[in-house]
Amino acid sequence: MNISVAIAMPVYNEADGIQETLELLDDAFSLAGIRTELFIQNDVSTDGTLLVIEGLRDNLKMSVSIETNRNNMGHGPTTWRAYNRAAQSGHQVVLQLDSDGQFNPVQIPPLVHLCGKEGKVVMGNRRARTDPWFRKLITMALRMYLRFRFQLRCSDPNTPVRAYPSQILQILLADVPSNPLIPNIYLALSASERNFDLIEVPIEHRVRRGTSATGTMWSRGNIRLVFVPRRLLKFCQLAFLELRTFKKDHGST
Repeated sequence: MNISVAIAMPVYNEADGIQETLELLDDAFSLAGIRTELFIQNDVSTDGTLLVIEGLRDNLKMSVSIETNRNNMGHGPTTWRAYNRAAQSGHQVVLQLDSDGQFNPVQIPPLVHLCGKEGKVVMGNRRARTDPWFRKLITMALRMYLRFRFQLRCSDPNTPVRAYPSQILQILLADVPSNPLIPNIYLALSASERNFDLIEVPIEHRVRRGTSATGTMWSRGNIRLVFVPRRLLKFCQLAFLELRTFKKDHGST
């Protein structure tokens, strides 16, 4: 199939692992013969991430487009901005991936092919997750809440590996509030409410690329996370309050 793909990728302080992530992803798409454009949304990284990406540009087969937020906004709003740029790019399929490399690049092109062939939303269901125990617990609690409150039957509703037909994504993005904390949750809810077909595909979950196993999103430095970080608890509280205000009847008209 002749498919062109736009990858929406939020980036924040991934200088230690972003080169490996992008090179492996570029090789996977090149071998699959899929034309790809990468839309990097930089959340004001402070560790030289952009220098690494700029140094890679000439060696990658995929096109790379970079935009930097004016201020640090967090993962959700940054992902939302990357989505909007990718959705308006004219590519047939929009793929969302995080920049930490916690996916097997070889599994990504088949997921894109499935999306393009079926014209459906395809979500990667992370198996044997390598995340700390509290991340898995939060995902389980979220899955139960979404099933009870919104009747969303999805095993991994917040997976950062997902593909959309571009036209469907543009419809779904219109339902998402501006600068949301959890855009992927809203997109899944909107797709379900609008009766778009969702396909879940099992995918491998890897340890984060780079020297730090945790990154800087919920902790400072390369430390072993045993207890739930306060930053994560605060985020969950704010995200839950935001989710409670989300109207799920926008697709019923």
